[in-house]
Amino acid sequence: MRKVHIDNVKPGDINGKAIYSLLSRQRLLNRGVPILPQYIKRLKAMGVSYIYIEDDISEGIEPQTMIPEELDYEVKQCISSVMHKIKNGKDISDMRDVSGVVGKVMDSIFLSSDLKINITDIRAVDDYTFSHSVSVCTLALILGSALGFNELELRDLGIGAILHDIGKIKIPNSVLNKKGKLTDEEMEIIKTHTTKGFNILRKYDTLSRNSVYVALGHHERYDGSGYPNGFTNEQTHIYSRIVSIVDTFDAMNSDRVYRKGIETKKVINYLRLMSNKHYDGKLVEKFIEKVNVYPNGTMLTLNTGEKAIVIESNFNDQERPKVRIYADENGRLYKSFKEVDLSTDISYSITQTDMIMQDDVE
Repeated sequence: MRKVHIDNVKPGDINGKAIYSLLSRQRLLNRGVPILPQYIKRLKAMGVSYIYIEDDISEGIEPQTMIPEELDYEVKQCISSVMHKIKNGKDISDMRDVSGVVGKVMDSIFLSSDLKINITDIRAVDDYTFSHSVSVCTLALILGSALGFNELELRDLGIGAILHDIGKIKIPNSVLNKKGKLTDEEMEIIKTHTTKGFNILRKYDTLSRNSVYVALGHHERYDGSGYPNGFTNEQTHIYSRIVSIVDTFDAMNSDRVYRKGIETKKVINYLRLMSNKHYDGKLVEKFIEKVNVYPNGTMLTLNTGEKAIVIESNFNDQERPKVRIYADENGRLYKSFKEVDLSTDISYSITQTDMIMQDDVE
């Protein structure tokens, strides 16, 4: 299967991945279902920018996921419920539900011998906060595991990560979801989400102090240029340093109301550029080791101008995956596709990542 922009999905295309709605708490579209015009209209209304489709080009290709889809949805529901209750002043006696789902994510990660970071989530704009929280938790746990954290440390890290943005429930939506550039005053309002989140979470005795401080410290920076306290790397707990990296990675990768997501390779380059300025350089390099630059199903343009799709990642050479070349430089489909391992065939190189639209393929 492959990822296609919603504007270029055609009636009759086959849906590749189940699509859920947190708002209605139901599955909107099952995998393998032909897409009808009304489905496209509804998905657009929800702010879904991309979906997966199954076709000849992508036959047999399965995008890797960091956690199973059903678990991803369960965790999103949990964090959505917690945030909704807190926002509406309802009592939450403790955070055992959050701890429980973090434990399930940990178990899922431990089942994989060499889990790589793949951003394949389908997100509605309105669900961004919940999707982002779950993704940041998963990314933080993968990095924490790579750093050798024990089970208790990972659980505290995961809880802090999944709740890191909880203070944003106290930020007006008019500011949080503004499409244009924020004013200086609005930026200062956004910045208060760190202290607001800390003040919310500090009330729960069942939460580790280190978990709670993630909400406060995930926008501190290596050189002391962050907020709210201007702490340097040495003054900031490692959980907050980890979350600051994975928070940036996921936010830059994601579509927002005010911009499109940035491709993974460019995000990695940015993190490297800001190493030992904004982010702990050692943690950045350990994180990048786990990032899959070209996940399965990624659409590419090669140096020949031909179009290709990633069929299998090369974990020992992330820059050169195995690909299926399916079209010439003009987008005309070949009668038979050619599969090439770029790690062994050096005549080919990748010139760009494409979110190929179906209209580009004739």
